[in-house]
Amino acid sequence: MMVKLQSSFLLLGVNIKINLEIPYSLDWDTGYLIINKENRKILLLKKSNKRMTTSFSRYLMSVHLKRYLNKHEHVDHIDNDKTNDVIENLQILTQKENNIKESKKRGKTVVELICPICENIFFRRKGLTNLVASKKSQIICCSKICSFELKKQNYTIEERNIILNSNVIKIHFITE
Repeated sequence: MMVKLQSSFLLLGVNIKINLEIPYSLDWDTGYLIINKENRKILLLKKSNKRMTTSFSRYLMSVHLKRYLNKHEHVDHIDNDKTNDVIENLQILTQKENNIKESKKRGKTVVELICPICENIFFRRKGLTNLVASKKSQIICCSKICSFELKKQNYTIEERNIILNSNVIKIHFITE
């Protein structure tokens, strides 16, 4: 795998055209490497009037494997440096593995939940759940799609409380 950049250095806000490789070259005409405010590389993909962005690390892993990653595959930076996109520093983790790794790094608690819409089991850091005061009445779903479906429902207060009290499966305390 050889990603050729058309510039020897990258600057914030500068778009650099790259030659896309398989699998992206099969579906997209052009790709532009962009550096965001956090100094992370983002790939802007274009085909006629269609546009999409993906992280550069996700692009690199897809090119390395010669296939697109599925939505359950998360690209992790082994050394925790999100700007180090060398393929040897990248690994694929599940959402659960990625959340546990993040929680170990930060000394956090991970909560295992069940989605009230699709009933998938998923994981979130405790601070992003209804177990903290700021999100006490917020029902947490596994995805934006399920959250949107939840908003369409007209639950009574009693029904919301039942959901809030039943979607936490287990709390995992993460230590090194």
